[in-house]
Amino acid sequence: MNRIHSPNVAPSRLARLLAWLRLDKLLPWLGQDRTRTEKNAQEAGRELLESEAQYQQILDSNTSIAYLIDTDTACIVHANAAAAAFWGYPLKKLRGMSITDINIAPRAQLFKDLHRTQDGIPSRLEWRHRLKNGEIRDVEVYRRPLTYQGKTLLYCIVHDISTHKQAEEELRLAATVFNTMDEAVMVTDPDNKIIKVNRAFTVITGYFPDEVTGKNQDLLSSGVQSSAFYKKQWETLTTTGGWQGEVRNRRKSGEVYVGWLSIKQVRDQQGTLTHHVAVFSDISERKAAEDNMRHSAHYDALTDLPNRTLFTDRLRQALTQARRDKAQMAMMFIDLDQFKPVNDTYGHDVGDLLLKGVAERMLGCLRASDSAARIGGDEFVVLLPTIEDAQDAMMIANKILHAISQPFELAGHSLRISASIGIAVYPEHGSDEKLLLISADIAMYHAKKSGRNNVRLYLPEMLASSG
Repeated sequence: MNRIHSPNVAPSRLARLLAWLRLDKLLPWLGQDRTRTEKNAQEAGRELLESEAQYQQILDSNTSIAYLIDTDTACIVHANAAAAAFWGYPLKKLRGMSITDINIAPRAQLFKDLHRTQDGIPSRLEWRHRLKNGEIRDVEVYRRPLTYQGKTLLYCIVHDISTHKQAEEELRLAATVFNTMDEAVMVTDPDNKIIKVNRAFTVITGYFPDEVTGKNQDLLSSGVQSSAFYKKQWETLTTTGGWQGEVRNRRKSGEVYVGWLSIKQVRDQQGTLTHHVAVFSDISERKAAEDNMRHSAHYDALTDLPNRTLFTDRLRQALTQARRDKAQMAMMFIDLDQFKPVNDTYGHDVGDLLLKGVAERMLGCLRASDSAARIGGDEFVVLLPTIEDAQDAMMIANKILHAISQPFELAGHSLRISASIGIAVYPEHGSDEKLLLISADIAMYHAKKSGRNNVRLYLPEMLASSG
């Protein structure tokens, strides 16, 4: 049988001293949640230990980690099997080791703490212990000092709280992430009542937590999306457990913004829905930048008319529709007459104003289904996707010609300008966009050649005379 060894306390006397220690007196400082320790203490309290052998049998069979420390030397003078199993050292080696070999706190701090225990008051501390294999564990140590013949010993019971500390750290980290992330987070109950929001939620929506807690998340709805949109959203969420996509929500101020939203369902171990977690960000600026980029890629920067790329796409679509309907369509090629002298005389700023004014007047002559585009310096094209015959196109062309010929009042100058317009009709003058554009260009060339400020409909013989 293992015996208690201390350089200053006789083994038999120490055993009797420990027998006098009623473990049930430790209950007030052991904690309400330490059920096993309490049970062992009550059991030990009912035993009248009268010999060293009986005491050691009770202590060594205790499943709680227990040991005695000499406060002068910091040596472990006795430890039970549970302590040996926890730290990973054989009992013979453990009895006689210094607590500084196990507790990773600075040595000076440990000795200072041991010397503080002379007042006889039980205490509870949290330390970090290093096991034999190098693993670090968080522990909770309940201690009671004993004085025997002028010698102070500490009776210690240890609980491994590593899992608890890890859980606390994970919760702390989660709370930190929750409150510092740039995306808004909103947690709701199964009925979509808001339970918790983070700081970014307030930044994005303008609502403070106390303004939304307990309210339905619908208060963020802008009304832009249809009921069918939300029905599909919740069908997907219910079926797959998640949904993400672009939404239009409304801030507290009433402003509608574009958000990217991700919703996840949270279920317990029984599969019961407990929460919804919605994470969203404000992508209004990004969407605006994307829209501007798309606009710049398809529209003329000066006149804001479609550019050649967008016009060609619309022309293709109109041709497809005309082929399917076996209908006619037309396009015009418009070139301003004597535009260069305007730039040379009044400067490019006035020239730009003139081009913008021409574009505005041109649009005022078109139907809602028609399109106009700027494809070069002073060159424009017009698409008429539906016409009854060539005369419809001639009528609109003459309307444009008249509008452009009216005086322009620009930057204190009164300017007059004219245009030459060529017309090509599908399918007579071309079966695809390239042929139609060439035919209209040739017709415009003949309009300019014949004196400018007039309209010409493409004729096959123009091709031979255009050089």
